[in-house]
Amino acid sequence: MIWIETLSRNKEVVARVRASGKMATIGRAYDNDVILDDPHVASRHVRVRHGEDGALIAEDLGSRNGIHDESGKRRHAMRLTGDTLLRVGRTWLRVRDNTFRLPGERILPPERRLWPWLLLALTLAIGVRLLGQWQVDIFEHSDPVALYVQPLLGFALLASAWITFWAVLTRLLAGQARTGLHAIIALTGFAVVSVAGSLQTWLSFALSSRALADYGFVPVWLLVAIVFCAHLRVIGARHLLRKAVAVLMLVLCTCLGQWLESRPFSPEEVSDPDFHPEAFYPPSWRIAPPSTEEQFFERLREIEPMIEKLRKDDAEPQKA
Repeated sequence: MIWIETLSRNKEVVARVRASGKMATIGRAYDNDVILDDPHVASRHVRVRHGEDGALIAEDLGSRNGIHDESGKRRHAMRLTGDTLLRVGRTWLRVRDNTFRLPGERILPPERRLWPWLLLALTLAIGVRLLGQWQVDIFEHSDPVALYVQPLLGFALLASAWITFWAVLTRLLAGQARTGLHAIIALTGFAVVSVAGSLQTWLSFALSSRALADYGFVPVWLLVAIVFCAHLRVIGARHLLRKAVAVLMLVLCTCLGQWLESRPFSPEEVSDPDFHPEAFYPPSWRIAPPSTEEQFFERLREIEPMIEKLRKDDAEPQKA
């Protein structure tokens, strides 16, 4: 008896067909034991049979596209061990017989309640958002509705769209939406990334560090990459290393684009020795002063000739 399993892109079983004979054929024609609705599959594409030693063997029946192993190499015949994957057209298959030994039964884990974690992540995300807006209110004293309500509504819409996107993608690729897990990842990730961004801005001010101001976005984007990988992990556990490398390359390209956008080779940036942080805080929040008293007066002596020249130019009557 031969069992032929059709797999999804994540290599999960979609359908399982039993062939009671010593041989089974696979193709698009209706006289096959397994019928594949794949335009890249021939009418009679593959034959599966037992070899002399009893092992299963898949043979190409002269199709144009042939059969391929998991590495993508085209094969005329393949020896199947029960865990061997083969691709026919664009369809993944796995073949086993009734002698295949399954692994032992797994212990059923306790049911996880997601709502406490979801509530905690939601509280953390909203709290971080309100804290950031309160910090702006300290310095600007803006309208409360415009400062608190509108950003929260925008955050709710953005978070809903983000969670819905990943839930729909997971539903299409893995068969389950897993909306709760995606919501926990998204809300926790937003809170952590927001805190990291605020911390980077404050440290660049507190330490008077131009390097933190210019390159502090790199660890923030790395945290975003971790959030992406967590979403991809929920979709499927296969090829996690490839997914992580792809996300890392995307983040590195984003960091490179942001670095180039800051015009690091601009003559103005090179000639200007002053440091301008992204945000200003009370002076008491500084850890390291921007410069010593001697450095401050030395800088004044350097720019004094330029100030005198500008003053004389302004005093002269302008030419018509």
